[in-house]
Amino acid sequence: GARNMIQLLSHTLQPLKMLSAHRKRVTTVCFVSAKTLVSACDGGEVMAWDVMSGEVSARLLQTPLAVSVVTFSRGVLFAGDEKGFVCVWEDYTRENSMGRFQPFTEKILTMSCSDHEEKLYLAIGYRMGTIAVMAVNTGVRHAGAGSDLTLVHTLKGHDSDIFRVSWCQKSFALVYPSLIGDIVKENTLVSTSRDKSIKIWDGVNNRFMRAVHYPPKLSSARESNLNKEQPWAAVLWTAAGIVGSSPTGDLAKLEEHTTEEGISELKWSSFDSPHSHSKKVFSMCDLGHGQVISTSMDRETILWREGECVKVAHGLGGFAYGLDISPLAPNRIAVATGDNMVRIWEPYQNKVTQVWQSVRTKVMTIAWHPYREGLVGFGTEEGRVGVYDVNTGSMNTSSTYHEKPVYSMSWGYVPTKFEDDQLKTGLYTCGGEGTILCHKPKELGKPAVNVNAYIAAENKYKHMPPGRTAVDWEFNAQLLAVGCNNGLIEVFKAPNLQQVAVFQYHSRIINKLRWGRNEGTKVCFQKGDAEKQDPETAPGSPAVQLLLASCSDDNRICVEDLSSVVADPSSTPRLAASQTLTGHTARITDIDWNPHNYRYIVSASYDGTAQVWDIADGSGVSNYRGHAGRVFSVRWSHTSIDCVFSGSDEFTVRQWRTTDNVELMPPTTNQLLPPTRNNRKKKKVPTATLR
Repeated sequence: GARNMIQLLSHTLQPLKMLSAHRKRVTTVCFVSAKTLVSACDGGEVMAWDVMSGEVSARLLQTPLAVSVVTFSRGVLFAGDEKGFVCVWEDYTRENSMGRFQPFTEKILTMSCSDHEEKLYLAIGYRMGTIAVMAVNTGVRHAGAGSDLTLVHTLKGHDSDIFRVSWCQKSFALVYPSLIGDIVKENTLVSTSRDKSIKIWDGVNNRFMRAVHYPPKLSSARESNLNKEQPWAAVLWTAAGIVGSSPTGDLAKLEEHTTEEGISELKWSSFDSPHSHSKKVFSMCDLGHGQVISTSMDRETILWREGECVKVAHGLGGFAYGLDISPLAPNRIAVATGDNMVRIWEPYQNKVTQVWQSVRTKVMTIAWHPYREGLVGFGTEEGRVGVYDVNTGSMNTSSTYHEKPVYSMSWGYVPTKFEDDQLKTGLYTCGGEGTILCHKPKELGKPAVNVNAYIAAENKYKHMPPGRTAVDWEFNAQLLAVGCNNGLIEVFKAPNLQQVAVFQYHSRIINKLRWGRNEGTKVCFQKGDAEKQDPETAPGSPAVQLLLASCSDDNRICVEDLSSVVADPSSTPRLAASQTLTGHTARITDIDWNPHNYRYIVSASYDGTAQVWDIADGSGVSNYRGHAGRVFSVRWSHTSIDCVFSGSDEFTVRQWRTTDNVELMPPTTNQLLPPTRNNRKKKKVPTATLR
């Protein structure tokens, strides 16, 4: 679970389906059968899902208390919340069929069911460091309850929060023979706590057996970075033995060794794999046959087989605000995310490089350097601008900040007053306060150039210009396009940024601008009922067609052919765009050209869809509806003609193909918009009765 959605993965970590019905953050999930999943959230909801249809089959519980954990065994479902209540369902398919118990009033952090042959036991770990062992009496019916819980023992040995508890498997005797003695093997329990200890108990007979420390940290570099964090470790009792994690994310298996003196002792044997977690591990799951799945604070889910990493599923911890594909290494995609990281994703190698040094806040926008391989610029919510070198791992930040978040950036030419100067490349950034700055990548310690002031001086403005909101450079033609908060678009020519065109096709703020340099077949625009022309037989035009696309909060995309305007700046400005694309029902946040055919453009919108357009006639070609939230960013693949990447507020970046979509246009109503005052109605939510 992530945020208020649930991502279903196959046993090989391939994404299958997204489930969305919870109103708050999902805290725990549990399969009760091959076709049924149970989930809970901070809002106190417990739901049963039909995995095949992706629909909620039963709303089992609705309370004001945050539910922290659910677990299942032998047809009985358990849920624990922040006040220590344990809800029990013997029939999870029916609402209002539960019992409710409160052994202690502390917050429940973890629960685990035993594999005992004669009786079902439930171990509950609390914030105060106590472990309660409950006997589950199934089939007891009183006051509508499905099962009865009886407190058997209270295990007191930890000094702080219980992170995880796990009962042993039936193969216990074969794994740790020295610990057996007269203990019934299925009664043994392992627990881990914030006090940095892992303890083994006879859970039914209330006897402490052995204590071991956390698994060793393999990386001293990671240790120094994480020393200040609160310790966290996960533990899981698999058929092959106990698997634990260190505070830095290293996994190890607890093995029994015999010393030269014949004394048996327990030692950790670390998983020897080139790829491992880089931060603390939150949970693990045993798939059997030597396979374990682990999830971590580093947003990765790893499938392990016999201690080897065989598959990694990468995740995000925030909105995917921005995407950009490297022009020199098309397999590299830079992702700007809301979890204070820059990610370099190589999808075809399933590799992700996480960059968090010097970031410290949400990354709002990102852009690759046009000709220096591995250099990527980014802007943050605090208004800071940085440059990261993928090849060397070096990070540098500009000494000049924006007053508000950085929403747009583009690499272009540093402005100069001299025509014969050698043009140098700088990073242009536009902040929410309406100012454009130009940062020199090799001189980030020096003050950045205020481009607004430079443009006003060079063009002798006698009026206060509007606030700037978007920038984009056409590198070959040395043209800078600037969008404004009133819908105005300006075009300037390097090196001294003289204005060559200005027009206004939008009525609201410009969110993104994208140049398209069409060196192939000219795109011939048709509007309304005008007779359509075959682009290949269209009238003659300049060898290169310069197209500028803009998107705005007015839900429209405007495309203008600026080839003739740039060639002759004195030409009469157009009163209407060459093509206007309409169909989105909410603001459009991003656009990108098809680099293989400039007749097509893709857009991202707050209506939750990504749309492919044919700019020749303004028609819709393909509408992607795979996101469950607002779509912030979109980029067309440089290596595949029908492959697109899009990022949204559901913490995902998705890869999809335009030819796989059935719909041609966005939906006519936006289901993601909050209800207005006129249509806002209170909905009655079926709830389970609390007894």
